[in-house]
Amino acid sequence: MRKFPQFNHKVTKSDYPDTAMAQALRVRFRFLLERYIPKLSIRGNRATGCAPCHDDRHPSFSADLDKCCWYCFACGRGGGIKDLAALVGEPWDSAFHQESRTAKAHRFALAVGREEYDRRQRRQMIARTDEFRDLSAELEVAEIAYRAIYSNPGLLSREDQLFWISRLGELHATLAPLEHKLNILTFRQYDAERFTWWREEVGNG
Repeated sequence: MRKFPQFNHKVTKSDYPDTAMAQALRVRFRFLLERYIPKLSIRGNRATGCAPCHDDRHPSFSADLDKCCWYCFACGRGGGIKDLAALVGEPWDSAFHQESRTAKAHRFALAVGREEYDRRQRRQMIARTDEFRDLSAELEVAEIAYRAIYSNPGLLSREDQLFWISRLGELHATLAPLEHKLNILTFRQYDAERFTWWREEVGNG
């Protein structure tokens, strides 16, 4: 994995010893990314997208959400939260330090909720991918057995033939909606459906 270059200054625990402040800074950093970085993609603590500092047709911007630092591999610019705010023309003091306590709390709550929502999506993706892989492997066996029933009818007993024919139908019926759910978990255009799932789980929960 490509490492971040050494910047002139990094955000460290010694800079912001207050845990609440460090969390607030990460929330602020993510807000700037989501507002100003085109084609933003966030996976875990790493974000990528098109750089806001030049005409960037292919994503060359990379950021670390935990360390609150960023770098453009196309032009070599990088830095921390203040550097990004200055780059995109976002007033640092008025937009963050003078923000009301209620607004900060609201923004922080939204960020925490978003992180939990993202973790839930990752758990769902892993579980459903494992299930799809296992069922797909069983489907291959069922299809082999199904072909054998017609190419060599005496190979399997009548009971086994009925089992594999029935099992093949069950697998197709299970895999089709499972594949649809994986599509919903994978593609951004299904964000509304994913959010509906999450709200139903939280509501039942």
